[in-house]
Amino acid sequence: MNNEVFEELEKLMSYFPDSFINRQLEFILIPKTNTYFSLRDCLTKNDVISNVLMYCTRDIAKAMPYQQQKRNIDFYVVNRTRLEKYLGLSINVNVVYHCLGNGINKELTYRFIESGFDMTLLYKEITE
Repeated sequence: MNNEVFEELEKLMSYFPDSFINRQLEFILIPKTNTYFSLRDCLTKNDVISNVLMYCTRDIAKAMPYQQQKRNIDFYVVNRTRLEKYLGLSINVNVVYHCLGNGINKELTYRFIESGFDMTLLYKEITE
């Protein structure tokens, strides 16, 4: 793991304080829902960010780990806020998941990152 990736993971962990890396080199972002991605492919900072967007936004946008609706709403708000602080801007997590979730479009994911997280890129995908 190079220094760039290490620093990005350190930054990500600062926003998600319960996160950890297990011995299979999986970055567990949200232990409550086992939201994770593999670190095996992460060679750059953008690889880390793209994995967060592709593999973690589903649980942030849609997970309901609790029986009580209020707790599920709190879960969503807390994790969405953490993700937005990590990225440094406000995003629509549902749209990000819809367009990028589960690695559906890796090329678009990298274009989205390189554009500075320009949501109009994703809105165009939805309307086309």
